[in-house]
Amino acid sequence: RDTEHVWRVDVAMYGLGVASREWYHTVMPFLLLHGWEQIGDEECFLQMRQDGKVVMRMTMHIDDFQITAKNHAIASEWIKILLARFEGAEQKPDKYVGFQVAYDGSAGTCTLYQEDYIHALLKKYGMEDCNGCDTPIVPNTYMLKKDAPEVIDFKMRQSYQQLVGSLIFLAASTRPEISFVVSQLAKHMDNPGAALPVQSLGITYRRGGARSWGSWMRTGPVIRTVDVPSGATFSS
Repeated sequence: RDTEHVWRVDVAMYGLGVASREWYHTVMPFLLLHGWEQIGDEECFLQMRQDGKVVMRMTMHIDDFQITAKNHAIASEWIKILLARFEGAEQKPDKYVGFQVAYDGSAGTCTLYQEDYIHALLKKYGMEDCNGCDTPIVPNTYMLKKDAPEVIDFKMRQSYQQLVGSLIFLAASTRPEISFVVSQLAKHMDNPGAALPVQSLGITYRRGGARSWGSWMRTGPVIRTVDVPSGATFSS
């Protein structure tokens, strides 16, 4: 902030392995100074109290903040303080770090789901128009090592590994009901049979609107989302 000197950047912090750590050491003291407190062992899950009562909770994922509060006035006041210190902007609360958010303020509930992610995955593998099924995998489907080809198809293996990785992310994020089947598919990462990629994608395409299924939780009556590009912190 010295106006008599011009600073030259030797190394851009954003994108380096240490960037998230340096960002954490920058933003966390600021949050604690303004009354936020970390909840248990979850260092990126915080709450703020007024008169001994919790009035706001906030999750922090790198430089994305999701805030739930008792009312808009409390949330707006904090967002104003946050954006006065860090360059950023408030976003619509319908998406957060790649997840879609269905929020019901009257019921105080929030559902995280990944319909867009699933659609993109099916489209990538040419199965967006396939028929749905009622279970995570077709009944009586057996995945045996003896069905694998004797000679490894390295191109198919790479594609299969990418697919299973995407399904692992899906299962760990919003679709825990597919976890068992995904774990079985992951056993064949080294040498998958030709049918396995099709069986894998069948997990995501199910009847009854399963693309929009997700994880449901209770939250406060107000939910707000703020994106603060962490790279701006290191240039200011």
